[in-house]
Amino acid sequence: MLLVDDDPDFARVFQISLKAEKRVSFQVQTVSTLQSALDILRKENFQLILLDLGLPDSQGLRTFEKIAEAHPEIACVILSGTDDEVLSLEAVKKGAQDYVVKGEVRGEMLARILSYALERHRQKQKIEELNEHLEQLSFLDPLTQLLNRRGLQRTLSRELEISGREGANLSVILLDLDNFKPINDTFGHAVGDIVLQEVSKVLKRTVRASDYVSRVGGDEFIILLPNTRLAEGMHFSERIRLAICQTPFVVAGGDTVRVTASLGFMSVNKRTASVDSLLEETHAALAKSKRSGKNQVSAGEGWEPRSDSVADTLRAGGCDLPHLVVPA
Repeated sequence: MLLVDDDPDFARVFQISLKAEKRVSFQVQTVSTLQSALDILRKENFQLILLDLGLPDSQGLRTFEKIAEAHPEIACVILSGTDDEVLSLEAVKKGAQDYVVKGEVRGEMLARILSYALERHRQKQKIEELNEHLEQLSFLDPLTQLLNRRGLQRTLSRELEISGREGANLSVILLDLDNFKPINDTFGHAVGDIVLQEVSKVLKRTVRASDYVSRVGGDEFIILLPNTRLAEGMHFSERIRLAICQTPFVVAGGDTVRVTASLGFMSVNKRTASVDSLLEETHAALAKSKRSGKNQVSAGEGWEPRSDSVADTLRAGGCDLPHLVVPA
């Protein structure tokens, strides 16, 4: 525990009172100013702070607010005089665990108040961590652990804001697995789910750390590519296509399933600020890949490869593997 109080007589009596209580043991360090408290908190670990709001270098509620802002992870109990209980209650409303009136509580009661405050803070932290975990889960697709539509929308809004502010390019890939229905019909939906999970792993391995992968429904995936020009994005789309079609997926019973994907690629702008509008725009590019024989990449309207190397990459195709291989 860190005791922050500028009254040495009180500090001495306080430590004597705690030592007399054998059932609860606290190791206490004492400082007399807010700045010295902040300094020692940066260097050492404490579970509990007992804080006087009236210090030589800080007065009133702001004393607690500065401690809470710097170290919200540490439980804090306010030391109160009989004339500032209203202020102490206000500190409790702002996050302090409790307050102790100087001279009125000692021994067993003091130790109990401090122990309960520490336990309440621990429980509060657990609840906050659980809520944070649940919130994160609400942005993820439960099957693949990729972003879901809600998570994609949050990411899209943030990346559009960044690209607008910094003048960076933001691109998107819409990916749809080819002939996925026969996999479900032949092997069952459980195997289909395994294939979706394995494809998701391939996507995670293939994308860059700065990219975002989401499953937007069924066997459709969207990949956001921050700071990516069109030519770079087309090359990257081709790499993703090859990564999927070159990966055999072994499912239950040793059956090997191979899948291919059709991809549509385009740049993102303010007109495509929602997931629905993004899907609507990219579906046109994806449809070109489907109509042209599947297992390929198509760009949105108004874009053509600007260099022979890009055109050669797109024409090269490759990976002419069967969509589904069923062992004899």
